[in-house]
Amino acid sequence: MGQLILSCAKTGHAFKSGFRATRADLGYVPPKWKATLLCAICHRVHEFDFAEARVCECGDECSCQHGECQNCEFAVRATTAAA
Repeated sequence: MGQLILSCAKTGHAFKSGFRATRADLGYVPPKWKATLLCAICHRVHEFDFAEARVCECGDECSCQHGECQNCEFAVRATTAAA
């Protein structure tokens, strides 16, 4: 089980949400499901599209921030999205 990664709708930066999930868990989320949460990046409340959520599976010792992690799917997708 890893950290659920969300992206700020305002800046596009990704961050660890504090929620725990697996990639399989994301398969149970309806494709158009959104949640209204406080954003860790811009500190505003806005909707997050869970179809775009990712999971950092590096474990609790991982310190990935904004795609800096080189060990998980999060790094690959965040780096690809920034390119």
